[in-house]
Amino acid sequence: MIARNYYRNVFINGLFDPAYRPLFEAIAFATSDCGYHPRCSLEVDDSSQVRIEKITTIIRESRLAVHDICRTQLDRGTRLPRFNMPLELGIFLGVKSFGSRADQEKVAIILAPTATDIRSSSPTSRGRTSARTAAERTKRSASCATFSRPTFSRGFARMNPSLL
Repeated sequence: MIARNYYRNVFINGLFDPAYRPLFEAIAFATSDCGYHPRCSLEVDDSSQVRIEKITTIIRESRLAVHDICRTQLDRGTRLPRFNMPLELGIFLGVKSFGSRADQEKVAIILAPTATDIRSSSPTSRGRTSARTAAERTKRSASCATFSRPTFSRGFARMNPSLL
């Protein structure tokens, strides 16, 4: 059964730290301003529910997604990368690949530090993604008013060509 608002829900996969907050808010604002419903794991206050369960539920209930994997570099203390954002992207792609007919219509925008990072780090995504560079993302997020209403199609969201 398709979730209520499935076609309008947008799963936002990003960071929740103070440095990322303005960009997260810009993505959520632009999503909402375009008539869509932004979703993320912060919306669920049930501490008895495991975070990954919250995420998989939201992914299952959302046709669209924005995945920001720009900050997956090594942590200075642990010398390990942040795996949660690529993991959530993988879950989304898995649901798209192995889910129902409606799930196979899922669409994602993937934000990466450089346009080649997403293609070189994941051979399965070559030719299927529209990666955005960090500079393009920052430029576009500076003013949410510059976003136009996106039209979603298979593969990625097409926004105003002047923004791409």
